[in-house]
Amino acid sequence: MKVTGGFLSGLEIEFHHGLNTVIGPQGSGKSAVVEHLRHGLNVMPGRDGDPLRRRATSMIEKVLAGGRVELAVETKDGMSYTISRSAGEDAVILNSDGAPLPPGVSVNSIFGAAVYSQRQIEGIAENPHYQLDLIDGFEVDSLAGVSRRISDVNHLLEANTSRILPLVAEKQNLEASLSQLDSVAEKLRAFDTLTGRHAGEINAAHALKALRGREITAIHHSIENLQACAARFKPWLGQLSELVLPMFSNDITTGPNAEIMGESVIEAMDSINEAEARLARAVKALDEAARKLGAKKEALGLVHIRQEAQFRTTVEKQQRDLAKSAERARLEKQRNELLFRQRRLTEVVAEITALETKRTLLRSKLSEVRDERFTIRQEVAERLNSKLNATIRIRVAQSADQEDYRRFLESALRDAGMQHQRIAASLSREISPDELADLVRADDVATLAQRGGINLQQATAVIRELTVAPRLLELQIVDLNEMLTIELCDNGIYKDSGCLSASQKCAAILPILLLEGNAPLIIDQPEDNLDNRFVHETVVSALKAVKSTRQVILVTHNPGIPVLGEASRVIVMQSDGLGGGVKKSDSVNGCGAEIVTLLDGGQDAFDLRSSRQTRKTP
Repeated sequence: MKVTGGFLSGLEIEFHHGLNTVIGPQGSGKSAVVEHLRHGLNVMPGRDGDPLRRRATSMIEKVLAGGRVELAVETKDGMSYTISRSAGEDAVILNSDGAPLPPGVSVNSIFGAAVYSQRQIEGIAENPHYQLDLIDGFEVDSLAGVSRRISDVNHLLEANTSRILPLVAEKQNLEASLSQLDSVAEKLRAFDTLTGRHAGEINAAHALKALRGREITAIHHSIENLQACAARFKPWLGQLSELVLPMFSNDITTGPNAEIMGESVIEAMDSINEAEARLARAVKALDEAARKLGAKKEALGLVHIRQEAQFRTTVEKQQRDLAKSAERARLEKQRNELLFRQRRLTEVVAEITALETKRTLLRSKLSEVRDERFTIRQEVAERLNSKLNATIRIRVAQSADQEDYRRFLESALRDAGMQHQRIAASLSREISPDELADLVRADDVATLAQRGGINLQQATAVIRELTVAPRLLELQIVDLNEMLTIELCDNGIYKDSGCLSASQKCAAILPILLLEGNAPLIIDQPEDNLDNRFVHETVVSALKAVKSTRQVILVTHNPGIPVLGEASRVIVMQSDGLGGGVKKSDSVNGCGAEIVTLLDGGQDAFDLRSSRQTRKTP
């Protein structure tokens, strides 16, 4: 690691592939070393918006102070890279030839590491989400593949939702308008009772008039649909270049990278011109189709005029029924429009049914992939439990994290005029998202009230709020993630790590961090809150076991870690008050004087190591 600028400006450290310990007086920059490594490797603590992440970001901004950290790394496959990153900037990654990797390549995709501060270790003990992240780190590749598949299925479900929603709205509008169809049909049936010498002829004439109405309606709506489709394309004609050209100001196209920038504009415009040409052809074809149908509509209109004249001649044969004939014609026209909507409703229902069938298959696939995610996490927990002593236990509960589900319900019920937070908590605790969606679709107020622990009035309001199409579709795919529990055995009783003392929290989490893995492990002051016995018997033992398979970098105040852990390299930090740097970098014996001087009990640690080595000597 090299640092340019900031508190550690000029710092240069070459870490050994085994156990490295960083020691030094207070304020010499030991923790800053960890945070610089964290920043360069882009391994931020917690999750977006968490206090841990905000604190880490703030710290690197202060200690780096506009400077830059540069890391030389080698992957497990033997590939070498240089990572250069300033505060607030994305990393620049160079390959072994010094050539930059494409901007889309992230540090995490080529090089993994685990970085923990002391506060972060306590946070893991207290937060189930952090615990889940910790366990996921033991199966990064497998879970990354599962996450990609979950994301892919979710994208397909989002596309499915975007197609269903407008159809559902159209279906509701069509159903509302069709409420008049029975009434119109009943009124028309009354005209079938016409009597007189010309009744049969008049009824036949009205039937043909109704058919003419359906003919003109079919062409009219077809023209409208074609024109609406063309109208969606037309605004983009001549406008696509505005998505690109304004981005390239004169100083960009004439600057030191003018050749690349100029080529970018030319290539983008070539593609845009081709897209606009295709759009223009599509618009022209749609307009032409609408024009041809318009011509047919005019021709049909002329034919209809002649047929309408014949119709008038026919109905006028029975003078006393002229008024009824006019009313009948009006009702026939209304029925024609309603029948058209009825046919459209049939089409819409068929489309919705097909999309819902596809959605059911996608939801089934999503459930399968989520089950696979649980299986991987369960296997990780079992594997880790077999390597941990019986004082620490990891348990994984499937679909037990109700936080996202509860928040969804709170948001959906916020404007329902009831105690939405209490009801959301009760429903999320008692009924799964799938079950709740089924109850809403079935309008089963009684069962919802009984199972959800709410009254009938509240259940009715819940169904009313969740029946809204977007909410119901979202409810079907709410993710109930796994819930992890890490427990420490205290006098024969297993206790949740979140309920433990500070020292017990570290005792529950630290042994897990020191387990299997080949990615570098970087921890700031792992021994804080731990007694020397635990450090010597558990931490040191774990370090000696793991240092041969993974690189470990620890900031420590405990002499037992470098001495008894037989560190390959000890980095001694110093500070002049204005900045920190390396005073010495050597083996444990080479830095023996500094360990004795800086770390309380340093001499005792050397004496203990000496006595252990003596006991091992035949």
